[in-house]
Amino acid sequence: MPFRLHASCTAVRGARRALLCDLQRNRYFPVPLSLLDTLERHRDDDRPSVYAAYAPEEHPVLDEYFAVLGGGELGWWC
Repeated sequence: MPFRLHASCTAVRGARRALLCDLQRNRYFPVPLSLLDTLERHRDDDRPSVYAAYAPEEHPVLDEYFAVLGGGELGWWC
């Protein structure tokens, strides 16, 4: 079950950072490019597959990324 952004959320890639825009709620979230890269690279992967692709010491960073996405109600695990 992959992670999906809500239909009203869009990602904008900048030179140094990215921006996740919730167009329905008129909110935006600056995020590191690595978060956007993770979402794009693992678009069709379930949670265990995403975590398996990274070293265990990077798992807390992934936890933080998905906490920001879930807490901002930007997406969900299908």
